[in-house]
Amino acid sequence: MTPWAEGTGGFFIAEGGDSNRVLLVTARHVISPQADNGLLQWKNSSQPRRNVIALSPTTFSSYIQSIEVRIDETVDNIQFQQDRVDGATTELSSTDDPALTTTHAALLTTAQDTLKDLRALEQQLRALHQQLLAEWSNPDDRIIGHVVYSPPISVGSSPEGFCEDWPLSRSIPTRLTLSSSYDQAAFKKLMYANPKNFPSFKYPLDDLLKLEGTIPEKEMTHPSQLDEDGEGCLVVIKRGLATGPVGRASGLFSFTRIYRGAAGSTPPPKTAKEWAVLAYNSKSQPFSRAGDSGSVVVDGRGRVGGLLTGGTSREENLACDISYATPVEFLFNRMKLLQAMHNYANFTEPWIAHPKSPQAHDSPPTSSSVYRPPVPDTTDTYTT
Repeated sequence: MTPWAEGTGGFFIAEGGDSNRVLLVTARHVISPQADNGLLQWKNSSQPRRNVIALSPTTFSSYIQSIEVRIDETVDNIQFQQDRVDGATTELSSTDDPALTTTHAALLTTAQDTLKDLRALEQQLRALHQQLLAEWSNPDDRIIGHVVYSPPISVGSSPEGFCEDWPLSRSIPTRLTLSSSYDQAAFKKLMYANPKNFPSFKYPLDDLLKLEGTIPEKEMTHPSQLDEDGEGCLVVIKRGLATGPVGRASGLFSFTRIYRGAAGSTPPPKTAKEWAVLAYNSKSQPFSRAGDSGSVVVDGRGRVGGLLTGGTSREENLACDISYATPVEFLFNRMKLLQAMHNYANFTEPWIAHPKSPQAHDSPPTSSSVYRPPVPDTTDTYTT
């Protein structure tokens, strides 16, 4: 979300009141430098904005390159299938053997069908590549909002002891895309390894898991689900910038020591309580990596558990052995408290506002409508 850090959007909440706007919750440290840890508050249009954009220049470039690689691979596969078509056609014209004729005819039909699909895919990829370069190359075209309120990152600012690391942003999705690294049967087995678990996990037909409700903090330490050994276990999932795997939430809250101060100073460490999430098992990939901060952590029923804020990692690969999240119930309570303190009753003033556009302010962007607000020289732009 920033030139120095990039993260992931978490979950969405309604602004409330008479507003139909939707707000995105993510991690503060990916939209503002930690050295600038003051209150972020935007009250009117005369103030400079801290814009948030989708995809940093580096990530956007990598995405373009990945499409180009996919196009090259598709072109190579097209040539291979064309060679199969030509070869099968030649064999059919030069043999009278019924068995060989049947074999080559089946091969020809399969290759022709595959060739048709590959050519359609190539056209789609080239169209997407052209559209992205034409409409989204300029970071100004990828602005999705601007910060209007975010408390400082703090530890111990509340009796609960959790780390406070969040702002809000506005967008429209309300569902989580399940990772394509598992098929539905394997994914279902991971989510509910014990047949005694109820309700049974149902893989959504459109690969989109609707987020609804929250995981109570009590259930985080006393899970109602069972693992394959009959032990209490809360299986959770996330979809982040870097990874999208399944993990197991710890049945105990963890405590971390935070050392932060001015250069050359050694302030006393602060202790923060965290909701810890581990890899699913010893053979699984880590639950998170650098770039996943801000991701929402949910269970198989689509209940929101928390917001990913960090983890412990080996520096050589930035894969987290233990990932840390802030419980969503704590976040909601803090939002309500700060809302009342700053007179944001019913969120009548958005905490993250979408930039003005030629359309109605409350209209979300569509595939044919790109927001291109004028960006003043005083605007700081960050990426998400």
